[in-house]
Amino acid sequence: MQVGANVIEVYGTNMLGVIAGDTITITRQATNEPVIDILVNWPLHLQAGQTGWVEFVAQTGVQYGLYTGAMLTNGTGPLASLVATNTNAILDFSVAQTQAGAYGPLLLYLAAAADMRTATQLPRTNVFVATVSPAVIKGSLRFFQIVESDGDIAEIYYAGIGTPHMEGRSVFITGAGVADALYLKVTAPAKPAIADGRFPLDWVSAANLKSIKWRGQVDDIHISNVLKTVKISAGSLGFTYDRRATSRHGLQVGAELKTVTVQAKKAGDGTYYGGSALGAFNVGPDAQAKGWTMKISGISNKGLTGNVSIVTIDLCSYKLKSLLTKFADISDTRVVVTNEIGMLAARSANIYASHVVARFLKTITATAKKGYASGLIADSQFYSIGGDKKGIGIRTIKACQLVDGQATSSNICLRKTIFAAGIIPPLCTNNLTSTFSIKKLKPKTSPLQGVFSSQREFNNPPLHPAPAPPSYLKIINGAMP
Repeated sequence: MQVGANVIEVYGTNMLGVIAGDTITITRQATNEPVIDILVNWPLHLQAGQTGWVEFVAQTGVQYGLYTGAMLTNGTGPLASLVATNTNAILDFSVAQTQAGAYGPLLLYLAAAADMRTATQLPRTNVFVATVSPAVIKGSLRFFQIVESDGDIAEIYYAGIGTPHMEGRSVFITGAGVADALYLKVTAPAKPAIADGRFPLDWVSAANLKSIKWRGQVDDIHISNVLKTVKISAGSLGFTYDRRATSRHGLQVGAELKTVTVQAKKAGDGTYYGGSALGAFNVGPDAQAKGWTMKISGISNKGLTGNVSIVTIDLCSYKLKSLLTKFADISDTRVVVTNEIGMLAARSANIYASHVVARFLKTITATAKKGYASGLIADSQFYSIGGDKKGIGIRTIKACQLVDGQATSSNICLRKTIFAAGIIPPLCTNNLTSTFSIKKLKPKTSPLQGVFSSQREFNNPPLHPAPAPPSYLKIINGAMP
């Protein structure tokens, strides 16, 4: 959004099926807030000459440039520039040793070339790192050795038939086979206090790998064909970026994925790290169509403030056996599964502001642990568009509390917590009749809020005091109470 008046036109179809519209004018003052809307910059770590990119919301016909802090101060540069030809622009760049200066944090700024007052720092502060030496052959293995500034010595091992190379903190493997493996060993011979035994990885790219085993943060895994297992400890998988970006980051796998495990662990410096899943997770159909399992174990946070670790992903897959979290809240997550979801479970955790669509949903659960803020499903929507042979679309819903931020509204279109069997979303006044059913609803305590659409009546235990419409609303075969 630029400084000055910004006119936004909004059009849509109202409840009566009539197209309506309105305009909103937002005036932005000249402040120190970011002026250019930056969606994502990648990678986090850069070596000299390595290509990175920044994606942002642009004005067509305007020239943009990328600058280091020194360039802005000295009036030199840019590192790279382009004239935007559409509203989502991607600017590629590279940094030379002389431009970056010392190894370490590298502040980069995007600006409209005609006005340096628009200079906006990239959302992820880059780190400039030394060029990685070629892989060393060690028996049947190839490995890269990198000495980190905290004293850790990282050895990145590749066991396989392909050829690996590294740029910055990214691993590229050509000619990899389905039995190949990538894993990490970290040692700190001097045991300095700051060494943590972890190593960050920006990117893994290969056609095939059997397994990836890593200790530390991994931003991107892109395997075009087969990848069977991923195990990450003391780190997270993926990173947060604006969903409007056209470049997707997180986990991209073509086929045969079995298990993804992300686990928080105490590192060598005594601090707990990781246990989160962030970004885009796209998994293609595997040959046996058996589905895959995702297990997230976060950082235990006893108290009333919720969990530190979080699952915020856009997940697209053919079939999902289970998405299981422990001490990691599922929040602002979007899931689209062509076939079925066996179990979506937040254990000692919560489910917030999420949207899940699958052909068949077996179990949705949020469980609590004494002393922990958990067991809540709030402002989330779950749709099965089909079901099993018995006519069940959603088998079991189990939670300590079900909360709807619009519980007092009798307008179905405005409700935030919805469980609908045999409904193509959204659930609204012209789309109420379920073609499949909910089997069981097992709330543990009140409040019990939300909208539940089912073809047939379903079982749920009585609560005291009994919830009443509209906070708790059943729609059976299209009929509302």
